Amino acid sequence: MIWVPPGGTAGFNWHRSNIQGVQPVTSMGTNNPPGALNVKGAWTTILSALEFDAYAIRIRFNASATGGTAKSLLTDVGTDPAGGVVFSVVIPDLISGPSGTWLLGLVYDYYFPLFIPAGSSVACRSQTNAAAGGANFVVMDVYGRPRDVSQLRVGTRVESYGIVSAGSSRGTIITPGTVAEGAYVTLGTTTLPVWWFQAGFSIIDGSMNGDVYHLDVASGDAPNEQILIEDMACATTGSEQIGQLLSVPQARDLAIGTTIRGRGQVSGVGGDTNTHVAAYGLV
Repeated sequence: MIWVPPGGTAGFNWHRSNIQGVQPVTSMGTNNPPGALNVKGAWTTILSALEFDAYAIRIRFNASATGGTAKSLLTDVGTDPAGGVVFSVVIPDLISGPSGTWLLGLVYDYYFPLFIPAGSSVACRSQTNAAAGGANFVVMDVYGRPRDVSQLRVGTRVESYGIVSAGSSRGTIITPGTVAEGAYVTLGTTTLPVWWFQAGFSIIDGSMNGDVYHLDVASGDAPNEQILIEDMACATTGSEQIGQLLSVPQARDLAIGTTIRGRGQVSGVGGDTNTHVAAYGLV
Protein backbone atom coordinates (compact mmCIF):
# COMPACT_ATOMS: atom_id res chain seq x y z
CA MET A 1 0.00 0.00 0.00
CA ILE A 2 1.31 3.47 -0.88
CA TRP A 3 1.68 5.78 2.10
CA VAL A 4 0.05 9.18 1.62
CA PRO A 5 1.36 11.95 3.90
CA PRO A 6 -1.33 13.48 6.14
CA GLY A 7 -2.82 16.49 4.41
CA GLY A 8 -1.44 15.34 1.06
CA THR A 9 -3.25 15.56 -2.27
CA ALA A 10 -2.53 12.06 -3.61
CA GLY A 11 -5.55 9.94 -4.43
CA PHE A 12 -8.21 12.60 -4.98
CA ASN A 13 -10.71 11.49 -7.62
CA TRP A 14 -12.71 14.72 -7.87
CA HIS A 15 -11.65 18.27 -8.59
CA ARG A 16 -13.75 21.42 -8.97
CA SER A 17 -12.46 24.80 -10.16
CA ASN A 18 -13.89 28.10 -11.34
CA ILE A 19 -11.59 28.07 -14.40
CA GLN A 20 -12.31 24.61 -15.80
CA GLY A 21 -12.52 24.89 -19.58
CA VAL A 22 -11.72 28.62 -19.58
CA GLN A 23 -9.05 29.94 -21.95
CA PRO A 24 -6.10 31.50 -20.05
CA VAL A 25 -6.23 35.30 -19.95
CA THR A 26 -4.28 38.05 -18.19
CA SER A 27 -6.83 38.36 -15.37
CA MET A 28 -7.93 34.83 -14.52
CA GLY A 29 -10.82 33.63 -12.39
CA THR A 30 -13.58 35.54 -10.61
CA ASN A 31 -13.13 39.20 -9.71
CA ASN A 32 -13.73 40.06 -6.04
CA PRO A 33 -13.35 43.86 -5.87
CA PRO A 34 -12.17 45.24 -2.51
CA GLY A 35 -14.61 47.29 -0.47
CA ALA A 36 -14.27 50.81 0.84
CA LEU A 37 -10.88 51.94 2.14
CA ASN A 38 -9.58 49.28 4.59
CA VAL A 39 -13.03 47.69 4.88
CA LYS A 40 -14.12 44.30 3.57
CA GLY A 41 -16.40 44.46 0.55
CA ALA A 42 -19.29 42.21 -0.38
CA TRP A 43 -18.96 38.45 -0.66
CA THR A 44 -18.37 37.14 -4.18
CA THR A 45 -19.30 33.50 -4.74
CA ILE A 46 -16.41 31.60 -6.34
CA LEU A 47 -17.75 28.02 -6.23
CA SER A 48 -21.42 27.10 -5.79
CA ALA A 49 -23.00 23.99 -4.24
CA LEU A 50 -20.13 21.51 -4.17
CA GLU A 51 -21.14 18.08 -5.45
CA PHE A 52 -18.93 16.19 -2.97
CA ASP A 53 -17.14 16.78 0.32
CA ALA A 54 -13.92 18.72 -0.27
CA TYR A 55 -10.80 17.85 1.71
CA ALA A 56 -8.45 20.54 0.38
CA ILE A 57 -8.62 23.99 -1.14
CA ARG A 58 -6.14 25.94 -3.27
CA ILE A 59 -6.59 29.71 -3.71
CA ARG A 60 -4.65 31.83 -6.19
CA PHE A 61 -4.98 35.62 -6.41
CA ASN A 62 -3.95 37.59 -9.49
CA ALA A 63 -4.21 40.90 -11.38
CA SER A 64 -4.75 43.30 -8.46
CA ALA A 65 -1.61 45.45 -8.86
CA THR A 66 -1.81 49.07 -10.02
CA GLY A 67 1.43 50.56 -11.34
CA GLY A 68 2.80 53.40 -9.22
CA THR A 69 0.40 52.66 -6.35
CA ALA A 70 1.43 51.62 -2.82
CA LYS A 71 -1.13 48.88 -2.35
CA SER A 72 -1.92 45.92 -0.15
CA LEU A 73 -4.91 43.57 -0.04
CA LEU A 74 -6.45 41.18 2.48
CA THR A 75 -9.03 38.54 1.49
CA ASP A 76 -11.34 36.36 3.58
CA VAL A 77 -12.53 32.96 2.38
CA GLY A 78 -15.99 31.99 3.58
CA THR A 79 -18.36 29.04 3.24
CA ASP A 80 -22.11 28.53 3.41
CA PRO A 81 -22.92 24.85 4.09
CA ALA A 82 -26.43 25.40 2.74
CA GLY A 83 -25.07 26.54 -0.62
CA GLY A 84 -26.57 30.01 -0.30
CA VAL A 85 -25.17 33.48 0.29
CA VAL A 86 -24.81 33.68 4.09
CA PHE A 87 -21.09 33.07 4.44
CA SER A 88 -18.97 32.47 7.54
CA VAL A 89 -15.22 33.13 7.49
CA VAL A 90 -13.11 29.95 7.51
CA ILE A 91 -9.83 31.52 6.31
CA PRO A 92 -9.32 35.12 7.48
CA ASP A 93 -7.20 37.90 5.98
CA LEU A 94 -5.04 36.19 3.38
CA ILE A 95 -2.50 38.68 2.05
CA SER A 96 -3.53 38.73 -1.60
CA GLY A 97 -1.88 41.64 -3.34
CA PRO A 98 -0.70 43.61 -5.14
CA SER A 99 -0.64 40.53 -7.35
CA GLY A 100 0.71 40.31 -10.89
CA THR A 101 -1.02 38.83 -13.90
CA TRP A 102 -1.96 35.21 -14.47
CA LEU A 103 -0.08 35.09 -17.76
CA LEU A 104 3.14 36.23 -16.06
CA GLY A 105 2.63 33.76 -13.21
CA LEU A 106 2.96 36.47 -10.54
CA VAL A 107 0.16 35.12 -8.36
CA TYR A 108 -0.43 34.58 -4.65
CA ASP A 109 -0.72 30.83 -4.09
CA TYR A 110 -2.19 29.20 -0.95
CA TYR A 111 -3.15 25.61 -0.10
CA PHE A 112 -5.03 24.31 2.96
CA PRO A 113 -6.19 20.74 3.71
CA LEU A 114 -9.52 22.22 4.80
CA PHE A 115 -12.73 20.18 5.00
CA ILE A 116 -15.76 21.71 3.25
CA PRO A 117 -18.97 19.63 3.27
CA ALA A 118 -20.87 18.75 0.12
CA GLY A 119 -23.53 21.29 -0.84
CA SER A 120 -21.46 24.22 0.40
CA SER A 121 -20.74 27.35 -1.59
CA VAL A 122 -17.38 29.11 -1.20
CA ALA A 123 -16.87 32.87 -1.50
CA CYS A 124 -14.32 35.65 -0.98
CA ARG A 125 -14.44 39.23 0.26
CA SER A 126 -11.53 41.65 0.27
CA GLN A 127 -10.19 45.02 1.37
CA THR A 128 -7.34 47.30 0.38
CA ASN A 129 -5.43 50.27 1.76
CA ALA A 130 -5.68 51.97 -1.67
CA ALA A 131 -8.70 53.30 -3.52
CA ALA A 132 -11.89 51.26 -3.23
CA GLY A 133 -12.86 48.89 -6.00
CA GLY A 134 -10.33 47.74 -8.56
CA ALA A 135 -9.47 44.12 -9.26
CA ASN A 136 -8.75 41.07 -7.14
CA PHE A 137 -9.14 37.99 -9.31
CA VAL A 138 -9.54 34.62 -7.56
CA VAL A 139 -8.81 31.17 -8.95
CA MET A 140 -10.10 28.45 -6.61
CA ASP A 141 -9.72 24.67 -6.69
CA VAL A 142 -11.18 22.11 -4.29
CA TYR A 143 -10.41 18.38 -4.13
CA GLY A 144 -12.48 15.44 -2.94
CA ARG A 145 -13.41 11.77 -3.26
CA PRO A 146 -10.09 10.56 -1.82
CA ARG A 147 -8.98 7.02 -2.53
CA ASP A 148 -8.50 6.42 1.19
CA VAL A 149 -9.92 9.04 3.53
CA SER A 150 -8.13 7.46 6.49
CA GLN A 151 -4.84 8.66 4.99
CA LEU A 152 -5.92 12.30 5.09
CA ARG A 153 -5.68 14.80 7.89
CA VAL A 154 -7.92 17.80 7.46
CA GLY A 155 -8.89 20.90 9.39
CA THR A 156 -12.03 22.97 9.75
CA ARG A 157 -10.85 26.59 10.06
CA VAL A 158 -7.82 28.85 10.02
CA GLU A 159 -6.51 31.58 12.28
CA SER A 160 -4.20 34.39 11.16
CA TYR A 161 -1.14 35.94 12.83
CA GLY A 162 0.34 39.38 12.27
CA ILE A 163 -2.61 41.03 10.51
CA VAL A 164 -3.17 44.78 10.86
CA SER A 165 -6.59 45.07 9.30
CA ALA A 166 -7.96 48.42 10.47
CA GLY A 167 -6.38 51.40 8.77
CA SER A 168 -3.69 49.45 6.91
CA SER A 169 -4.89 46.19 5.30
CA ARG A 170 -1.49 44.59 5.82
CA GLY A 171 0.60 42.16 7.81
CA THR A 172 3.41 42.92 10.28
CA ILE A 173 6.35 45.00 9.08
CA ILE A 174 9.72 43.21 8.88
CA THR A 175 13.20 44.32 7.81
CA PRO A 176 14.59 41.72 5.39
CA GLY A 177 18.26 40.85 5.56
CA THR A 178 20.56 40.79 2.54
CA VAL A 179 23.65 38.58 2.87
CA ALA A 180 22.08 37.09 6.02
CA GLU A 181 18.55 36.48 7.26
CA GLY A 182 16.79 39.45 8.81
CA ALA A 183 15.74 39.45 12.45
CA TYR A 184 12.63 37.57 13.49
CA VAL A 185 9.55 39.65 14.27
CA THR A 186 6.71 38.31 16.44
CA LEU A 187 3.46 37.91 14.51
CA GLY A 188 1.26 36.66 17.34
CA THR A 189 0.40 33.58 19.38
CA THR A 190 -1.83 30.62 18.63
CA THR A 191 -5.28 30.60 20.23
CA LEU A 192 -6.12 27.16 18.83
CA PRO A 193 -4.14 23.89 18.47
CA VAL A 194 -2.90 24.33 14.89
CA TRP A 195 -0.92 21.92 12.69
CA TRP A 196 -0.79 23.20 9.06
CA PHE A 197 0.71 26.54 8.06
CA GLN A 198 0.82 29.02 5.21
CA ALA A 199 2.47 32.43 4.95
CA GLY A 200 1.71 35.72 3.21
CA PHE A 201 4.06 38.46 1.99
CA SER A 202 3.60 41.91 0.53
CA ILE A 203 5.10 45.40 0.21
CA ILE A 204 3.37 48.76 0.41
CA ASP A 205 5.53 50.82 -1.94
CA GLY A 206 4.61 52.82 -5.03
CA SER A 207 8.05 52.36 -6.59
CA MET A 208 9.20 48.77 -6.14
CA ASN A 209 12.46 47.17 -7.19
CA GLY A 210 12.62 43.90 -9.08
CA ASP A 211 13.79 41.52 -6.34
CA VAL A 212 13.36 38.03 -4.97
CA TYR A 213 12.58 37.53 -1.28
CA HIS A 214 12.74 34.43 0.88
CA LEU A 215 10.35 34.28 3.84
CA ASP A 216 10.70 32.12 6.96
CA VAL A 217 7.95 31.47 9.51
CA ALA A 218 8.83 29.81 12.82
CA SER A 219 7.29 28.91 16.17
CA GLY A 220 8.67 29.51 19.64
CA ASP A 221 10.56 32.27 21.39
CA ALA A 222 14.10 33.47 20.71
CA PRO A 223 16.63 31.97 20.48
CA ASN A 224 14.88 28.60 20.08
CA GLU A 225 12.63 29.16 17.06
CA GLN A 226 11.49 26.05 15.18
CA ILE A 227 11.01 26.50 11.44
CA LEU A 228 7.48 26.04 10.08
CA ILE A 229 8.04 27.41 6.57
CA GLU A 230 11.53 28.02 5.17
CA ASP A 231 12.61 30.11 2.18
CA MET A 232 9.18 30.70 0.68
CA ALA A 233 10.01 32.49 -2.57
CA CYS A 234 8.35 35.82 -3.41
CA ALA A 235 9.11 38.01 -6.43
CA THR A 236 8.55 41.72 -7.06
CA THR A 237 8.68 43.81 -10.23
CA GLY A 238 9.28 47.44 -11.09
CA SER A 239 5.57 47.64 -11.98
CA GLU A 240 4.54 47.10 -8.33
CA GLN A 241 3.53 43.48 -8.90
CA ILE A 242 4.17 40.65 -6.43
CA GLY A 243 3.85 36.89 -6.63
CA GLN A 244 4.49 34.23 -3.99
CA LEU A 245 5.08 30.55 -4.63
CA LEU A 246 3.13 27.86 -2.83
CA SER A 247 4.84 26.75 0.40
CA VAL A 248 4.83 23.30 2.00
CA PRO A 249 5.11 23.55 5.80
CA GLN A 250 7.04 21.44 8.26
CA ALA A 251 4.94 18.85 10.11
CA ARG A 252 4.42 20.39 13.56
CA ASP A 253 1.52 20.35 16.01
CA LEU A 254 1.49 23.55 18.06
CA ALA A 255 -0.18 24.03 21.41
CA ILE A 256 -2.36 27.00 22.29
CA GLY A 257 -0.20 29.99 23.26
CA THR A 258 2.74 29.22 20.95
CA THR A 259 4.52 32.28 19.54
CA ILE A 260 4.61 32.66 15.74
CA ARG A 261 7.45 34.68 14.19
CA GLY A 262 8.54 35.75 10.71
CA ARG A 263 11.68 37.01 8.95
CA GLY A 264 12.95 37.57 5.41
CA GLN A 265 15.92 37.93 3.11
CA VAL A 266 16.14 39.86 -0.16
CA SER A 267 18.26 39.53 -3.29
CA GLY A 268 18.85 43.29 -3.62
CA VAL A 269 20.84 45.75 -1.53
CA GLY A 270 18.03 46.46 0.89
CA GLY A 271 14.65 45.77 -0.64
CA ASP A 272 11.65 48.08 -0.57
CA THR A 273 9.95 49.95 2.25
CA ASN A 274 7.03 48.57 4.23
CA THR A 275 7.71 44.88 3.64
CA HIS A 276 5.14 42.97 5.66
CA VAL A 277 4.23 39.36 6.42
CA ALA A 278 1.56 37.21 8.06
CA ALA A 279 1.08 33.56 8.87
CA TYR A 280 -1.92 31.24 8.97
CA GLY A 281 -2.54 28.14 11.10
CA LEU A 282 -5.13 25.44 10.37
CA VAL A 283 -7.01 23.75 13.19
